[in-house]
Amino acid sequence: ALIDKYGKGKTCLYVGFLDLHKAFDSIDRELLKDAMLNIGLPHSFVRLIVSMYTCVSGIIQVGNRFSKLFDIKRGVKQGSTLSPKLFNIFINDVVNFLENRWAPKVSLGTQKLSLLLFADDIALVANKPQDLQTLLNLIEEYLHIKKLRLNTEKSKVVIFKKKKVGDDEKYTFKFNNKELFISKRIKYLGFILSENKSPRSHVDEIIKR
Repeated sequence: ALIDKYGKGKTCLYVGFLDLHKAFDSIDRELLKDAMLNIGLPHSFVRLIVSMYTCVSGIIQVGNRFSKLFDIKRGVKQGSTLSPKLFNIFINDVVNFLENRWAPKVSLGTQKLSLLLFADDIALVANKPQDLQTLLNLIEEYLHIKKLRLNTEKSKVVIFKKKKVGDDEKYTFKFNNKELFISKRIKYLGFILSENKSPRSHVDEIIKR
């Protein structure tokens, strides 16, 4: 619906699809504890989660060889059904962070939003190129506070538009002084999204399987 609304006529939707570097492995546990308390989770539950990640250690196996036991001081467990929920709690304050800094928004019905969130899949949305760059700058500040890093090589920008609209315009989007690749399509939550909104890319992907 969002892409359809802003991809008509001469209007465009500028979306920054962000890839966090080892998102679950990078969670600072003290910040996670603070995040759980800030949303009002019972102290007993918070203590339980804290105890789960106290004195956690691991071993690396390469073939038949094993490393020495080492402490794991950051992150949440990979593959655990609880981990995506903990990550959502960890970045739950990102919306308030953006609102407190008057981040630009786009309208969708009665709602106004700056980003779409699904676990560690983050998509920044704007209807002007300068607004998307503003959002990227704000998210750079937010990730620094959260001690998270962005994988700039895997993060991309897609400009959703009507076919041949704005082809002559060139844009540059940067994160931490590194230019993000502007792609014509991207796979997001299992679906192939194309800049001209055609479902053909997704259909072709299914046929290849």
